[in-house]
Amino acid sequence: GHQTWRLGFVLPNAALAKDAIETLRPVGPLPAKSDRTFAGTLFEVRQANGQAFRASLQVALPFTSADQDWVSVFGHSQLNDSAVTLTWDVLASGSGLAQFSRAGSPILVVQPNPQTKLYGVTARLELTQAGTNRVQLVRHIGGDAIREELPGDFRELADELLRTANFSAKATSGTLFELCRIQGKPFTVQVHVTDSPRTHRLKVGAAVGLGVLVLVTLAGGIFFLARRKQRGASSVGQSRLHRQSGAAARQRGGPGPGRWPGFVYDRASTASGGR
Repeated sequence: GHQTWRLGFVLPNAALAKDAIETLRPVGPLPAKSDRTFAGTLFEVRQANGQAFRASLQVALPFTSADQDWVSVFGHSQLNDSAVTLTWDVLASGSGLAQFSRAGSPILVVQPNPQTKLYGVTARLELTQAGTNRVQLVRHIGGDAIREELPGDFRELADELLRTANFSAKATSGTLFELCRIQGKPFTVQVHVTDSPRTHRLKVGAAVGLGVLVLVTLAGGIFFLARRKQRGASSVGQSRLHRQSGAAARQRGGPGPGRWPGFVYDRASTASGGR
């Protein structure tokens, strides 16, 4: 059926808002097709200094857990006077690996959930006050607990965690999700779904690259052998040339091999060429 959505836009001043309303254009039908996104421009206005404001509407098919590339992150937080806890559930449409950033974080296999038919892993951060300008940060990832003590004010670090926390995201396999920031450094997770078409493309690309490397190596070896053969043939040819030149000189009554300056290497050439 039909659905009606109301969109709102905030512009720097009333004059730009008026221009946007006057230039508002109908988009028309936008088709929704697999693996394609269609966009339609709603309005475009510009300030006197050249700064432009553009609004557009993008349409695509819904991206759900039925897609082999689907990965989702959602979470929540808890706060009291002495501790902050942030929890995320990382879900995927199929089996794969979840890799978390920050030293010591494990790489885990996402576990199947029989009820939802999805695969997932849970991550939790616990920040507690450990003393004056000292805090303890514990990362619970799967069944592992990684503890570290950090310098800093508890209130400031707790505010940073809550301010930068991302509790809702959805993207494709291999996307890097930033969960939050710890002392300015991002804490991220990346999930690679085994059955994802992107993962298969990565494997095929690596195999093709290896094949090219092997072919180049073989071609280099063949080229090397060809050069060795060509050089050997050249040496035999020079030896024969020296012997023929020496014989011709003797027939004319001239000095034999080893006597003319031009044939000082004739003896060595004959010895190396063989009979």
